[in-house]
Amino acid sequence: MITATLLLGLLFAQNIPLANGGFESGTLTGWTVSGENGGVARIAREGSCFSYNNTEGLSLSGSFAAEIRSSGPAPVNSTGILTSDPFIAGSAITFNALTEAEEGEEAKFAQTDPVTFEARILDEANNALFSQVFKPNVTYLYRSAAGECSGEPRDASFSNHTIDTSSFAGQFVKLQFRQHTNVKQRGFFTLIDDVAISGNTPTISLAVTGCHTCEEGGHLTVQAHVVNPSTQTVHVEVKAGGRLPDGTPVNLFGQQHMELTLEPGLDKTYTLLDGPLPAGVPTGTWTVEGTLLELELGKTFSRDAKAVEIIR
Repeated sequence: MITATLLLGLLFAQNIPLANGGFESGTLTGWTVSGENGGVARIAREGSCFSYNNTEGLSLSGSFAAEIRSSGPAPVNSTGILTSDPFIAGSAITFNALTEAEEGEEAKFAQTDPVTFEARILDEANNALFSQVFKPNVTYLYRSAAGECSGEPRDASFSNHTIDTSSFAGQFVKLQFRQHTNVKQRGFFTLIDDVAISGNTPTISLAVTGCHTCEEGGHLTVQAHVVNPSTQTVHVEVKAGGRLPDGTPVNLFGQQHMELTLEPGLDKTYTLLDGPLPAGVPTGTWTVEGTLLELELGKTFSRDAKAVEIIR
């Protein structure tokens, strides 16, 4: 007889959200710094001077942001790179950004954009799945002949950006930012802040292995892959079962009301059915179904179904 096993390990799955997206730890914990031809990434603190031009007047959403830029000599092929640790993608990633340019008696001006700023989505092997060049708001800081950090302090607003990651939802990915100057000898910075996963809802997907067209005694395994890409805990009702060839519903949990707590970043596979088909099982097309429901209003977060053909 087919048995059903609920993996209670769901409750103890690892938490893998996007780490330190606001950089308020004052470090780049959760991120890896690299570069090409001397490009750099580092932490910038509000109220400090972290460029040749005066940045003391720039307001951040908190106390810190990530700063990415070319090297000091600033050739245009010097690229700063900042890559996140792996996390579970949701439907989108949002972030805020601000790019430096300058004006004044010592200024150098870009013909087009002062920098090239790119975001990539990588898989765990660092293969690029997606890339897009963004054009953040530009702050024109005053470059004074009096020297470093001597210009008047100025403030500016960050621009808001969104990356559509719906095609990667539920997968482990990395987020990578890359930036290089477009003005020789001017390693203009781009500030990055408030990086977050957005629009996340739990998902369930079913996989049928063993036999798809099955006879009596054929081994059938049905597994459910449950993902919570949110950074928040989500409480759900789980419904799992199927429909006989005549349409009669079968609840895997009987009359029991099954609720689960999905921790942030949860990514777990558990077995619903595993065993040989018993003698006398009705022939025809069976449908195996799995559904995640919101507890409060019963809204369907996710549903999946797979067909299995039973023959003699």
